[in-house]
Amino acid sequence: MQPNWKACPSDEQMKHYTHAMVAFLVTYPTYRSGADNCAGETTCTVQTAPGCGGKTLAAMVSDFQALGVKVILSFGGAGMGGSWDGVDKCWEHCYGKVGSLSQQLAGVVASSGADGLDIDYEYFTETMQAVEFLTDLNTALRQDLPPNVLLTHAPMDVDICTTATAPLCRDSYMNVLKAQEDLIDFIMPQYYNGVGTKNFLVYFYIQFTHFFCPAQLGQTQMVQSL
Repeated sequence: MQPNWKACPSDEQMKHYTHAMVAFLVTYPTYRSGADNCAGETTCTVQTAPGCGGKTLAAMVSDFQALGVKVILSFGGAGMGGSWDGVDKCWEHCYGKVGSLSQQLAGVVASSGADGLDIDYEYFTETMQAVEFLTDLNTALRQDLPPNVLLTHAPMDVDICTTATAPLCRDSYMNVLKAQEDLIDFIMPQYYNGVGTKNFLVYFYIQFTHFFCPAQLGQTQMVQSL
């Protein structure tokens, strides 16, 4: 769900879910369609996020938790930068600032009372700088977040497959996730806008059986993203 919705989902709607994904925490102060959202903001400062229905983020989180729903805050999204066009360069301004970014995100989780933090990185993954950033961010977050707080990722399908699966696949991000599987609670692949859209079941089976630990994944609950 997006926290700037005018109205929150009803209790009746929320009671059917185990987890709610709240998206997005970002570093840009204002969304600018067709322009670099971080053209004037290069400090990698996490912006204050509102809750739905005029609530504070903490109040919204508390209300969902009262219904038995765990709340995961998602950081990133397309507005931070997408590998399909490279217009928004917010992620690049966070390279080299992992320590500060991790502490900021951990602070938002603590102040809101959220149950988890998700990384929604949709930017370029082929460079060593990007690989080091993702690797160092996972390490820092696991150190800064309490042990009971979930750490998740929502990679695009193109970033968790090899060229043997599809020509557009790239495996850098996938390799980071595999190498740090002990730090990450679960992943939520995005199949709705990538190379796997027409081959969802085929790609899902390949990734599930070959790239991640089935026993570990089998212990997690199904996560629904509103």
